[in-house]
Amino acid sequence: MEKKRITQEEFDNAVVQHNKYIEDDMVGARAVFEDTIFDSIDMSDKQLNSASFKNCYFRNCNMADTGLCFAEIKDCLFDRCNAKLLVAEEAAISNTTFENCNMSKAYFTHSGFDKTRFVGCDMEGSSFQNAFGSLDIIPEREKPKCKLVGSDGNIFVLLGIASSALKKNGQREDAENMRERVYASQSYYEALGIITEYVDDESMSEDYDESDDISM
Repeated sequence: MEKKRITQEEFDNAVVQHNKYIEDDMVGARAVFEDTIFDSIDMSDKQLNSASFKNCYFRNCNMADTGLCFAEIKDCLFDRCNAKLLVAEEAAISNTTFENCNMSKAYFTHSGFDKTRFVGCDMEGSSFQNAFGSLDIIPEREKPKCKLVGSDGNIFVLLGIASSALKKNGQREDAENMRERVYASQSYYEALGIITEYVDDESMSEDYDESDDISM
């Protein structure tokens, strides 16, 4: 399903209604976000305890000191977000990746994890006390090599080449996250930059053979 971009105003209004709901569930509305893109949204100091996020993409969001206790976070990707001092105690976080995020002094006490990854994140001082389930903290992403034929080609052809290289290298989750980020990108060159974060381009190497070119 295609994701909808949320505006800052829409997000702020949802937070107001959510906080009313937390105070009295007969008033306001619980914050439930599904198939949503959060692009450069300021979420800092906002209280979203018990909110729900499913199949959401967060890019360059300010989540410093955000409250996500008891929240449900499923099938999400956090990309270059500032989550310093994030408080997500007793949250349920599954099939979710945090990439290149500032997670310093973030708190996940008593939270439950399932297939959750922190890739290239600053984890200094973060706390997982009494957390349970499966999570991986990966300092750097392994980048397989492939030939991205022509920097001015069809971006979806290049995406397919890179995706195949990642999957062959056993990095299916990285392939899915790369695709998610590319589809949410705003320009060709932004998308190309994302792809080269995941793979090393051998197109210009000495052993590159022009006969391998794919017509685009």
